[in-house]
Amino acid sequence: MNMSKFFRQIKRISLVSLSLTVILSSLVFGVPTAAANDATIWDGSEDKVFEGSGTESDPYQINSAAELYGFVKNYCGEQRIESEGKYFELNTDIYLNDVSNSDWMNKSNKPNQWFFLNVWTENGGALGFRGNFNGNGHTVYGMYYENPNEWAAVMGLIPYVSGNAVISNVNIKNAYVQPSSYEGRIGGIVGLVNRNADASASNITITKCVADETNDFSGLTNSFAGGIVGGARESTVTITYCGSAVKFNSISSPAGKGGGIIGNGSSRATKAVTITNSYVVSAFTTGMPGNFDYDAVSDGTVYTTHAWWTSLVDFVHIANNKKMMGADALTSMKELGWDVWQANNSAYPTIKGSTAYVKPVSDGIDIWDGTTAVTYEGGTGTVNDPYLISTPEQLKKMVMTDEKGKYYLFTNDIYLNDVSDYKNWYSSKPKNANYWREYSLNSKSFVGHIDGNGYAVYGLLHSEGDNGYYSNSGLYAGLIPNIGVSSSITDLHIRKSLLCAEYAGALIGTIGGTAGFADGTVTVSGCSADDTVYVYGLHTGGLIGCAQATLTVDNCYSSAVLAGDSTKGGIYGDAWAGNANHTIKNSYSYGAYPVAMTTDNSGAKLPAEGKRAYENVYSFFEAYEQENWENIISVSDYSEMAALELPYWYGTEKKLLVNRGKATYDISGDGSGTPDSEDLAALRKAFLMSDSFNVMYDCNNDGEYNILDLIHLKKVITGFFA
Repeated sequence: MNMSKFFRQIKRISLVSLSLTVILSSLVFGVPTAAANDATIWDGSEDKVFEGSGTESDPYQINSAAELYGFVKNYCGEQRIESEGKYFELNTDIYLNDVSNSDWMNKSNKPNQWFFLNVWTENGGALGFRGNFNGNGHTVYGMYYENPNEWAAVMGLIPYVSGNAVISNVNIKNAYVQPSSYEGRIGGIVGLVNRNADASASNITITKCVADETNDFSGLTNSFAGGIVGGARESTVTITYCGSAVKFNSISSPAGKGGGIIGNGSSRATKAVTITNSYVVSAFTTGMPGNFDYDAVSDGTVYTTHAWWTSLVDFVHIANNKKMMGADALTSMKELGWDVWQANNSAYPTIKGSTAYVKPVSDGIDIWDGTTAVTYEGGTGTVNDPYLISTPEQLKKMVMTDEKGKYYLFTNDIYLNDVSDYKNWYSSKPKNANYWREYSLNSKSFVGHIDGNGYAVYGLLHSEGDNGYYSNSGLYAGLIPNIGVSSSITDLHIRKSLLCAEYAGALIGTIGGTAGFADGTVTVSGCSADDTVYVYGLHTGGLIGCAQATLTVDNCYSSAVLAGDSTKGGIYGDAWAGNANHTIKNSYSYGAYPVAMTTDNSGAKLPAEGKRAYENVYSFFEAYEQENWENIISVSDYSEMAALELPYWYGTEKKLLVNRGKATYDISGDGSGTPDSEDLAALRKAFLMSDSFNVMYDCNNDGEYNILDLIHLKKVITGFFA
């Protein structure tokens, strides 16, 4: 920046000073949800005049929350308007309450209560809805009940149905019922299926409806509550392509008398229930009295997380509900019906074309939920159009891929766990941790090219025991447990992590397995593992556990804490393949030998077997015979690392890579791993006083430094997850 540019920038500061607070507020605290800004929140009003004539070819059109309320009140309940043979369509997402505030359901906020009726009162003798309702894939948000404290209350998006009603293509989110022990009937989609007025059985069909985990019925302890249907009396219910992850007080006995899909039929025997191509995150019901054929309930296309009914009903038990999420759902629920269903990143399946899946947006720290992404953020995997990795779930997809030779580009720091207590992980098993260990199978090999783009992976946790210990099981632990030849990793950093296995490295567990391969090269460039990384095992490395193939390392460093029972090294921990060819240059290690060592008969420390070429490799560890290590230089201070300079390196108190973890921003040069006020002060000073560009000041990575870098760093400091 020259001085004329500096004064232009000062002028710019004065012009934007009035709006800077607003800008920072938006950046730091995030963009309000659609519910708060774009959607119309229901005001409690009723509109019963619809466009259309109600025929199959010209259905009634529901275009607002007031019209949805008018439909329910008049055709499903109190007004008893005949609905048989009538058709209704929903044309928009509906917000019954503003659910953008996590405390929206607090009674003090006076949320709008949805329609309910009492079937045993004078107004409760309605026939219920008997027509056809098509939600067109739309979603209703914020259905709310304080609970009317009446045992015969019927509640639900459509509280009451009978006849030959068909309900399809509608989803609910953020429904909430205040805690209650009353014996009401409530369903996410339908409250009660009742017999007809002449006592004949109704025949109800519900299809393509989803009630996800944002719906909370957990306060109900004695209710006929169901994620899809609350209760059914002397009728036949057919449910197809429906999903329920509604929160209940119990997985095995939801709501006391309820079920993840349908509530207990009580003494009013349900004639028949058929459920196909569906999933439920709990027992599908607590009990279905009646004389129908249990073998006919399903055909093996229903998946449940609770095994209570699977001995009677042909359901598939999935012990871990996370296997129902993300890309895992495609393999764990193969018969779900993927021509209709859609798998979603970090979420349960939704119906194709529906609005139920909302892509997660996080302006804070996005912690891995243990699932696998279905798609990458973008890209086609070519060198000019790499797959984009922006979430932990996409990282898992990359590591577990069977594709060979693809290219990947990070666009975010990745957090696999809450790292607030990472220093205690070895001695105390973290609660609710996401372990990387199940992805360390020896048979799996990643072959591809990863550009970390300067970002870091936090919270990598591999442990074979409850307290961080390892066994000689032959497992590999690393961000990439086993990498194949003809692969590369550049500009990627590991922070605040613990890895325990026989072969363990922060970045790579092993290259080519323990057998190794001579042909092809693995290249690691611009990568690091700092002293917040702990690696324990038999063969441990700061970056690579076991290097059994041709390897090139350039401009990398490790200060990871290592505990190798056999061999260890800051760059790699072991390599006994005599045909391996290793080249390491412009790199350093702190606290451990740079590379694997062996001991000869005289006790001298020697390099491991194979061909070695070292150039400008520095080590703070002096306990070895210097003459055996050509071009590995022992140092006691970072200032002695003369070869490590810009454009790759900066700093004298510590040598850090310029393209280091984006969340580091150590502008002040104090070595702090967390952005703080000192970094912000240093950037302000540099911004106002410096007349030359320094890559360290370019916090938003746009090639120059200006007020936008201040804004970016302020956001990082305010939202940083320590």
